[in-house]
Formats: sequence, structure tokens, C-alpha cells
Amino acid sequence: MSKRSKERRAQAALQQRQPETAGKPWQIWVIRFCSYAAICVALLSPMGIDNYTLPKATFFQILAEIAAGAWLTLIINDRRYRPNFGNPLVIAVLAYLAALFIALPFSGDPSRAFWSTYIRMDGIINILHFATWFLMLSSTYRNWDEWKSLLRWFNLVGLIISLYGLIQFSGSHGQRVLSTIGNALYFGVFTLLITFIAVILLSQARNWVGRVGYGISVAIHVAALVLASGSRSSDLGLFIGFIFIAVYLMLAWLRGWKRIVFGILSLLVIGSLGGGTYYLRTKAPDWGNQHLPPVISRLVYSNFGTDRASLWAIAFEGVREKPIFGWGMENYGPVFNKYYQPTGRDASLTEPWYDRAHNMFIDTLVSTGIVGFAAYLLVWLTAFFVLWRASRRTEDKVERARYAMIAAGLLAFAVQMTFTFEITVSGLLFYLLLALTASSANKPADEPGAPFIAKEQQPIFIVIVAAATLWLVISLNVIPFSKVKTAVKAFTLVGADPAAAYVMFKDALSGSWNFATPDIRQRMSEGVRSVYIYGQPKLRQSSVELARFTLAEMDKQMDDRPFDYKTIMMVAYTYRGVAELDPAYLTHAEELVNRALAMSPQRPEAYEEMAEISMLRGQNDKALSWSQQALNHTRFAGIIGRIRFRSAIIYAKKGDAASATEEFDGSTGYDFSKDFRLGIPLGLAMPDGRPNPSAIRYVDTLARAYPTQADVIHAYILIHWKSGDRETAQKMLNGLQTNYPDFYQAIKAELGLK
Repeated sequence: MSKRSKERRAQAALQQRQPETAGKPWQIWVIRFCSYAAICVALLSPMGIDNYTLPKATFFQILAEIAAGAWLTLIINDRRYRPNFGNPLVIAVLAYLAALFIALPFSGDPSRAFWSTYIRMDGIINILHFATWFLMLSSTYRNWDEWKSLLRWFNLVGLIISLYGLIQFSGSHGQRVLSTIGNALYFGVFTLLITFIAVILLSQARNWVGRVGYGISVAIHVAALVLASGSRSSDLGLFIGFIFIAVYLMLAWLRGWKRIVFGILSLLVIGSLGGGTYYLRTKAPDWGNQHLPPVISRLVYSNFGTDRASLWAIAFEGVREKPIFGWGMENYGPVFNKYYQPTGRDASLTEPWYDRAHNMFIDTLVSTGIVGFAAYLLVWLTAFFVLWRASRRTEDKVERARYAMIAAGLLAFAVQMTFTFEITVSGLLFYLLLALTASSANKPADEPGAPFIAKEQQPIFIVIVAAATLWLVISLNVIPFSKVKTAVKAFTLVGADPAAAYVMFKDALSGSWNFATPDIRQRMSEGVRSVYIYGQPKLRQSSVELARFTLAEMDKQMDDRPFDYKTIMMVAYTYRGVAELDPAYLTHAEELVNRALAMSPQRPEAYEEMAEISMLRGQNDKALSWSQQALNHTRFAGIIGRIRFRSAIIYAKKGDAASATEEFDGSTGYDFSKDFRLGIPLGLAMPDGRPNPSAIRYVDTLARAYPTQADVIHAYILIHWKSGDRETAQKMLNGLQTNYPDFYQAIKAELGLK
């Protein structure tokens, strides 16, 4: 009998002695249910929340906490399922977790570093859940058959998500899609990891049915990744991972002419992809942009990494300032605001605000310093070392292939992470692969051993753990989720029923502080500002109580984040927005803006806000000066458009219709359909009988968006009348006569009509 046959018989005998679930403790069933259910969070919709991340993270954490509670009651009684603290990868993950806690007190905003935000859900508390998930899986999945069943289920759910993405793509006219993940980039990260889970299963298939089935799975995932997600970093990770697999197959599996043929074919594929891309970029850019699907065109023609280079340069400036312990998890925003050069090095950035360096390794370095970065790098290096050592210790080629495919998946993900960051759905898959890696180095105990707690005391311990788990589930997940949901609903009511919105926001912010509190305050501030800047007098009068509550909460926000430029600006926006309630609010807003200017004099927002404050005071020349300074501090098209639109308002208030129109025409990139402050001043400044197509385009757009808004109706009549289109103006005016007689008479008087 061959050595390989002996190994197979020994494995079969072991499986007979240890069936997958039969006779195992009840806690294993709980852990199995939670681990199988974990991947299903990727299917969740926003569920009434304004993003996909919170529902997925919330339900994953609930599952992880329930499983952790069951696992804790198991390991006190059965040593077979305890963590192997001699496992190098277990040590590395625990060291990384310890490094995060060591760096925490040195964070600019420790609460944000620990709790994160409901938009990201990537603070230390979330990493703690991933680490617990890793320890549980690596300790309770004790052989390949158990792992194989779990990976099959993950692949099946992944297929649903990939196929759904492809269906979306078929009707998207070649545009990137979200599938159930909620973001095209995140969809790419998810499908990359799911692809390599399918590759791992393919490498272990023992018959043609399995090979064909898993091969089809790989093809579907790859199609979803390349076509539907359109993520360039995912494509690069996939490419590098497949090259690793090709090299492995050539060195470990193929011999003689097969190795030569496979090598030639691999080079031809790589050469075709590289040569084709080069040809399309240099020789046929017009043809490619016209005929290639947008996702492929983006992959071929977009400049890969220009924006990332700026984000990384900003991060390294932050590292130079705080090299040892960093700025804190989730604290890249202050670094960006401090070192952002909008008119110089960073002019290529397409957004004015960033909270990530879009490189997980650099993110870790800037947020946790050398301490956290070294520990994070140790996790990666240890994972590859454990796989290499496990491969050296076995003579089974199929088992070696499994370790190689895991390594390929981790390598692909590492490449991906050099251009993006972890999220919930990628984190649970990454730590799953780490657990699978760690299990290859485990030597499970055969006997339960002596329990830590006497048998008669264990029911009490189980009750205590169950109560603690329930408390965690409710306080860390259910309550914050429900409060965010209430706040999102309140935000939709601000413009229609401020009193009801006030009650709901107050409820959302009641009780003790939680990680969602800062974001709820910001949403409330945005709603209140929109009411006082764009709302009618009656609506503003009914919003006074909400406005004062918002100011009190934003003051608390300042106390929590006194050194954050963005927070200071948000508070200033709020005070300026409700300044009609108290003139002192405008003075306080100016003080806050001066404080922000001292922190980040290179950013345009503070200059813009000074222009707004000056405009409210009637200091139009001063407002124009501030607007010009804002223009000197940005190259971002959207901000330039916003500044020029504001300048148009100022010129209109000065009575200069020609300059106002010129500035309005130059405000491309700004969505003026949401800002009707220009209409009435421009209409009043326009001379009679001189057509102004730009002004007419503006008010016609507003009238379609806000057909019942009084200021819009007023501006529409005024501008059409002065442009000589009196028939259109009269038609709109006549529509007011029955329902709004006072408004009708006021506009008639303004136009000089009897």
C-alpha cells in the first residue's frame, strides 16, 4: 500500500472517530449556526438606514457576540476547543490587538478610534469582533471536512451576490454596479476574496463534478469582479493572485513538456493583456473610449493611483509628526485636513474630504504608528510563514495545494489593500482565511481535559454569560441601530414637520452616548441649516425649538472633537444657519471660522464661510474678497462652481446683474437646482426688457424642482417679466390669485401692475 493511500485511510478513520457534528456539545451547534449565518450579512439591504455598512456590521457583530458567548461556556469545560496560544498566527493576531489598545490613549480622538462611526464601522471595537471571530473559527473548526462545509456555504452565498451583480450589470449600460454590497469598490473587494475561496475548494475537488462546479463558480466570481464591480485594485489583486497560482502549478505540479506549454500559455495571456492595454492606451484611445464598456474603459484609460499618491503623501506627513503611536484609528481626517494642499500636490483629488489613505498598510501606519503597523505586518508575515511551514510538513500534494491557494488569496487581498481599506464584508472573509491558515498549525487535543469550573457551578456561569451577551447585543448593536434609524427618519421630516423631527432627534440622542451620536448630530445640523437657509418664514418659526436643541448638541460635538477642522466648520455652519434667532450666533460662527482658519489655512471652506457671514451682514465687497480667497485655495470643480454661484448672489445684491450672470455661467459643477438664493436678487437687479437666457434657465430649473416654493415662484415671475416674457410670468402670477391672494397682490405691486 502506498504512503498516500495510508494517509487517506488514516484520515478516513479519524473522520469516523470524529463525525462533523454528531455527539458534539450544544455550543458547537450555536457557533456553527452563527458562522454559517455570518456571510448572509452581505445580502442585507440598508433596512431604513442611509448606508449599507451599518446593517451588515451590526448583524455580524450580533452573531459574533452570540457565538463568543457560547464558545466561552464551551472552553471552560472542554480544552479541545480552546485557543492554541502556541500557534504563531494566534500570537500575531493577539499582538496586533494589543498594539491597537496600546496606541489608543495617544489618539487625537480616542472615542472615535475605539468606536468608529456608523458610516465606517472600523474602529478597535470592530477589530475586536474580527479577532474573536478568528479565534473561535480556528479553535472550533478542527479538520478540513468541517472547513470545507463552511467554505461551500460561503461560496454559495457569494454566487448569489455575484450573479445578482451580473444581472444588475446587464442592465447598467456598462456602468459599475453595487450588487448587495452597496458600493462598487466594496463589491470588488468582496468578490476578490470569494473568488479565492472558490479556488481553494477547486484545488481540493476529488472528482470531475466538483472541479466543474467550482470552476464555474470561479468564472462567475471573476466575471462579477472584472465587469460588474469595475474595481481596478481588485483586478490587480486577482491578476497577482493568479500569477502566483500559475507559478505554483509550474513548480509543484507540472513536469516536462506540460510545464513548458503551461509556461508559454501563461506568458501569452500576460503578454496579451499587457500588450492589448498598451495598444489601446497609446494607439486607439478614441476607439476604446467609444466602443469599450465603461468599466473596461476605466480600467484601461484611467490614471491608476494619481489620487492615491496624494493621500499617501498626506499620510506620511502625519507619520512624521506622530511616528510611534499615530493619530488613532479612524483619525485620518484631521491628518488630511492639516496637510491637504488643494492647489498644489493634491489638486488631482476628486473629493474635498477624505477619512482614509486608501491603503490599509499606510492607514495602519498613520493611525497606530510604528507600534500598530509592525503588529499588523506581523499578522501578514506570520500567515504566510504558517502556510509555508504547513506545506513543508505534509507529503500530500492536494493538501499542499490548499495551502498554496490560501496563500494566493491572502496575497491578492494584500495587493488590493494597498489601494483601499477593510470593511465588514471583507474583514469577516479575511479573518476567516486567517483562521483557516491558523488551523493548519493547530494540534487539537483528543480529550476534553479538566474543566475550569466545577460541573455543578457551570449552569450559573452559563446564565451569567448569557446575560452579559444579551447586554452586549442590545447596548452595542440594537440600541445604536435603532437610534440611527430614528435619526434618518427624522431627517426626512425636518423640511415638512420640524416639531415631529425634533421629537425624533431628541429620542435618537437620548440616553448615554454611543458611537452613532456624532453622526446623528451632524445629520440634525444639516437638516436645520437647510430649513433656515432655504425654508419659508412659517417653517423657520416652527423650527426654533429644534434649532436651539441642535446648537446645544453641536456644542457637545465641539467638546468631543475640539481639534477637528471639519467638526469646527460644521458647528460654524450651524450657528450661521440659524443666526436670525440671535445676532450673537453670527459672531460666534465667525470666531469658530477664524479658529478653523488657524488650523488649516490652505483649505477653502473657511474662506467660503467668511464670505457667507459677510454676505449676511450686508458687507458685499468684503464677501467678494473672501470668495476670491476661497477660489485661490481650491482646484476642485465642484467647490469652484459653488464659490462662483455665491459670488453671483453677492453681485446680484449689489445690483450688478451682468457680473452676477457671468459668475452664474461660470458656476459649472455646482448643482444650483438646490440653491434658490440667487433668484430674487438677480431678478431685482436685472434691467427691464433685456432677455437673460441664463437667468431664465436658472429659474425654470428651480420651478421644476420646487414648484410650490414661494421664493422660487417669486423669482420665476420676476425674471421672466424683466426678460420680456410677460405671458409666462402672467400665467404663473394668475395661478396665485385664488390660493395666495396676499402674495399675488404683493408681486403685482412689485411689478407695477394695477
